[in-house]
Amino acid sequence: MKTLLLSVVTALLLSSCATHTGMLTGNASLTDANFKVVGLAVGQASTTHVLGIGGLKKDALVLEAKRNLYKNNPLTEGQALANVSVDFKRSAFPLVFTTKAMVSAEIIDFNEVPVDKLIERNDSLFHGENPEEWAMIVYKKKTYKAKVLKKGKQKSSLLFEDNKGIYKLKKFSNSKVYYTDKEAANYAIGDGVSFSYNERRYNGVIIAMNNKQAMIKFYVMASKVKYQTRKFEDLSKEFATN
Repeated sequence: MKTLLLSVVTALLLSSCATHTGMLTGNASLTDANFKVVGLAVGQASTTHVLGIGGLKKDALVLEAKRNLYKNNPLTEGQALANVSVDFKRSAFPLVFTTKAMVSAEIIDFNEVPVDKLIERNDSLFHGENPEEWAMIVYKKKTYKAKVLKKGKQKSSLLFEDNKGIYKLKKFSNSKVYYTDKEAANYAIGDGVSFSYNERRYNGVIIAMNNKQAMIKFYVMASKVKYQTRKFEDLSKEFATN
């Protein structure tokens, strides 16, 4: 009986669950056609309750996420937010409850934008072009450009659009985040390198890196673009001759 009771208690202590809720609201009036959607603004915040004590209340949590949204995505003249979405993720462990709030909104520009500027903006998924905010990541064997929302000691939170057009907010180990403005191990962004891939030597260009590895863009069969990550010690600045 004691063994059974202990097993039940242990199972309860180790079990957890998570729920997701969300809502969509409006903001800017979009009755005219003189606007463009130029990006996505995101802010997030989290709180933890132990035995129902501590942490922020729901309204305060949303307010904190909204403050982070405005801080990370300052609007310029003629811009406004629309289609504001508030999403919650609640994780429950025995005695401990964690709630995360994410506020996201489309950035609407009511200015008349020259065609060349629209082309530049179309190349960017999100608002803001500060290189420090951007990184490259690999998710489910595909490479994406992502916006860095929060940097942690072990993991960082990044927002990206997947190949199905769905925005995803994920945490990645810092060793798997490759920044586009970094230099390390005597290598810099744009350096040409050679490396081994499928028992052959290929030439490529470093497009992003962290302290230990580089992400390389290269071509297979002269037309197919591929991406690979390699440790710096596995790279050579001497180009291979195929």
